[in-house]
Amino acid sequence: MKFIAKAAAAVALLAGLASPAAMAATLTFAGGSTTSLAGLPGTFNPTLLAGDYSAYNLDSMQQGATLSLSGTADLTYTFLGEEAAFNNAFGAYTISPLAAGALTNNGSPMGTSFSLASVAGGTLKFAFNSNLGWNLFANGSHSIGLVMANDSKSALLLFNDKGRDGDFDDMVIKVAITTPVPEPETYAMLLAGLALLGGVARRRKHQV
Repeated sequence: MKFIAKAAAAVALLAGLASPAAMAATLTFAGGSTTSLAGLPGTFNPTLLAGDYSAYNLDSMQQGATLSLSGTADLTYTFLGEEAAFNNAFGAYTISPLAAGALTNNGSPMGTSFSLASVAGGTLKFAFNSNLGWNLFANGSHSIGLVMANDSKSALLLFNDKGRDGDFDDMVIKVAITTPVPEPETYAMLLAGLALLGGVARRRKHQV
């Protein structure tokens, strides 16, 4: 009976993991204004890390939007590129700024990244720094443009530093959800294993 109870609990756990409420989180945004990247005061032409950017509509951005996470997930921030004379920096954290990850446009090679584990759902905590000054431009600042991926699993953060060009290409950061989601085959294998264990337990009971 104890085995059956444990098996039932395991099946219930698997069912809970497969429910919509337990599926992977997504990135969402609120506020801001849709702004054409072609209509900026300066030219949006960052030097970007080679890669596929077809998931992003680089014709426009949400300027000043606040980026949030719908549920707990692991996040990875990657330095994708820049076009700036200033020394700019980016940082993000979960609870304490003292435990933050950081990237710089003149010190971090393109492609450098850091990850934060088990980030709670809600407004993301990140900020840019312009030319190593005292001012921080946090999530929701009008100096940050947001371009969401089609699947809402990642987004590009476009920073416009204190220079006068207004081109929003002074530092480009990608934030991506990296929490692995179990495939349906994984659930099937686990359930098959439980069924096998149940069969073994029944045979042992008959042999006693």
